Amino acid sequence: AGDEVVELYLSHPGVDGAPIRALAGFERIHLAASASQTVSFTLHDRDLSLVDDNGVRRVVPGPVEVWIGGGQPVAGPGQPPSEGVFAKFTISAAATLDE
Repeated sequence: AGDEVVELYLSHPGVDGAPIRALAGFERIHLAASASQTVSFTLHDRDLSLVDDNGVRRVVPGPVEVWIGGGQPVAGPGQPPSEGVFAKFTISAAATLDE
Protein backbone atom coordinates (compact mmCIF):
# COMPACT_ATOMS: atom_id res chain seq x y z
CA ALA A 1 0.00 0.00 0.00
CA GLY A 2 1.15 3.53 -0.66
CA ASP A 3 0.84 6.71 -2.62
CA GLU A 4 1.73 7.07 -6.28
CA VAL A 5 1.90 10.22 -8.39
CA VAL A 6 0.62 9.64 -11.92
CA GLU A 7 2.24 12.14 -14.31
CA LEU A 8 1.20 13.13 -17.85
CA TYR A 9 3.85 14.51 -20.21
CA LEU A 10 3.38 15.95 -23.71
CA SER A 11 5.99 16.28 -26.47
CA HIS A 12 5.73 18.03 -29.85
CA PRO A 13 8.42 16.24 -31.90
CA GLY A 14 9.77 18.19 -34.84
CA VAL A 15 8.49 21.59 -33.67
CA ASP A 16 11.35 24.10 -33.40
CA GLY A 17 11.58 25.62 -29.93
CA ALA A 18 9.24 23.10 -28.32
CA PRO A 19 10.40 21.59 -25.02
CA ILE A 20 11.56 17.97 -25.10
CA ARG A 21 8.59 17.19 -22.86
CA ALA A 22 6.27 19.22 -20.65
CA LEU A 23 4.36 18.13 -17.55
CA ALA A 24 0.69 18.64 -18.50
CA GLY A 25 -1.00 17.00 -15.51
CA PHE A 26 -0.52 14.92 -12.40
CA GLU A 27 -2.60 13.23 -9.73
CA ARG A 28 -1.61 11.65 -6.41
CA ILE A 29 -3.49 8.44 -5.67
CA HIS A 30 -3.41 5.95 -2.80
CA LEU A 31 -3.28 2.27 -3.70
CA ALA A 32 -3.71 -0.79 -1.53
CA ALA A 33 -1.18 -3.58 -2.11
CA SER A 34 -1.71 -5.26 -5.53
CA ALA A 35 -4.52 -2.81 -6.39
CA SER A 36 -4.98 -0.85 -9.58
CA GLN A 37 -6.96 2.30 -10.27
CA THR A 38 -8.04 4.19 -13.38
CA VAL A 39 -6.85 7.79 -13.57
CA SER A 40 -8.26 10.19 -16.17
CA PHE A 41 -6.84 13.46 -17.47
CA THR A 42 -8.64 16.10 -19.53
CA LEU A 43 -6.50 18.14 -21.91
CA HIS A 44 -7.57 21.61 -23.01
CA ASP A 45 -6.32 23.70 -25.92
CA ARG A 46 -3.94 25.59 -23.61
CA ASP A 47 -2.36 22.27 -22.51
CA LEU A 48 -1.63 21.48 -26.17
CA SER A 49 -0.28 24.93 -27.03
CA LEU A 50 3.22 26.36 -27.33
CA VAL A 51 4.46 29.94 -27.00
CA ASP A 52 6.20 31.24 -30.14
CA ASP A 53 9.19 33.61 -30.38
CA ASN A 54 6.83 36.61 -30.22
CA GLY A 55 5.18 35.43 -27.00
CA VAL A 56 1.99 34.33 -28.75
CA ARG A 57 0.38 31.13 -27.48
CA ARG A 58 -0.54 28.84 -30.39
CA VAL A 59 -1.79 25.33 -31.04
CA VAL A 60 0.52 24.02 -33.76
CA PRO A 61 -0.45 21.27 -36.25
CA GLY A 62 1.57 18.09 -36.07
CA PRO A 63 2.18 14.99 -33.98
CA VAL A 64 1.89 15.03 -30.20
CA GLU A 65 3.38 12.29 -28.03
CA VAL A 66 1.79 11.47 -24.67
CA TRP A 67 3.45 9.69 -21.76
CA ILE A 68 1.51 8.75 -18.62
CA GLY A 69 3.38 7.05 -15.80
CA GLY A 70 5.02 7.32 -12.42
CA GLY A 71 7.68 9.72 -13.68
CA GLN A 72 9.34 10.99 -16.82
CA PRO A 73 9.72 8.43 -19.63
CA VAL A 74 13.50 8.39 -19.27
CA ALA A 75 15.62 6.83 -16.56
CA GLY A 76 18.08 8.81 -14.49
CA PRO A 77 21.62 7.51 -13.97
CA GLY A 78 21.44 4.13 -12.26
CA GLN A 79 17.62 4.10 -12.22
CA PRO A 80 15.19 1.91 -14.16
CA PRO A 81 12.80 3.71 -16.52
CA SER A 82 9.36 4.59 -15.14
CA GLU A 83 6.52 2.27 -15.97
CA GLY A 84 3.84 3.90 -18.07
CA VAL A 85 1.82 4.18 -21.24
CA PHE A 86 2.82 5.91 -24.49
CA ALA A 87 0.39 7.22 -27.13
CA LYS A 88 0.45 9.53 -30.15
CA PHE A 89 -2.11 11.73 -31.85
CA THR A 90 -2.02 14.46 -34.49
CA ILE A 91 -3.27 18.04 -34.26
CA SER A 92 -4.67 18.91 -37.70
CA ALA A 93 -5.49 22.63 -37.37
CA ALA A 94 -3.64 25.66 -36.04
CA ALA A 95 -5.12 28.12 -33.55
CA THR A 96 -4.01 31.26 -31.75
CA LEU A 97 -5.12 31.40 -28.12
CA ASP A 98 -6.05 34.41 -26.05
CA GLU A 99 -4.16 34.85 -22.82
